Amino acid sequence: MAIVDEMACSAGYALASAAETITLPRTGEVGSIGVVSMHVDITGALEQDGIKVTTFQFGDRKTDGYPTTPLSDEAIKSQQADTDSLGALFVSTVARNRGLKPEAITDMQAAVYRGQLGVEAGLADAVMSRTDAFTDLLKNL
Repeated sequence: MAIVDEMACSAGYALASAAETITLPRTGEVGSIGVVSMHVDITGALEQDGIKVTTFQFGDRKTDGYPTTPLSDEAIKSQQADTDSLGALFVSTVARNRGLKPEAITDMQAAVYRGQLGVEAGLADAVMSRTDAFTDLLKNL
């Protein structure tokens, strides 16, 4: 039994989804079934400040993702493909764990659901306070 005490989103929800039941309080949140990655390109700021970074590397792709290296088209495609792959894995894991169709999870577009809306979305089973959830857990041990 997973007892959400206010938030089980993203990786926290992946863990909660493995439980037989999920409870959350009225103000609790579940969801955010998605993946995010980012790259910060600081080359313009460095250039403006008169700083030149010289990178020595072995392997053409070694600095893909470094903030001192602008992303090539190939690096952007690779990073997006990796993010998409992780997202598909996340969706399939939650769909399997919750007995939902993967399309239903994907259609949520990584939204967050609070309280009863989480139950209605199929991401939780009941809305109850933490105290009531622990009492229920003890009764079922």
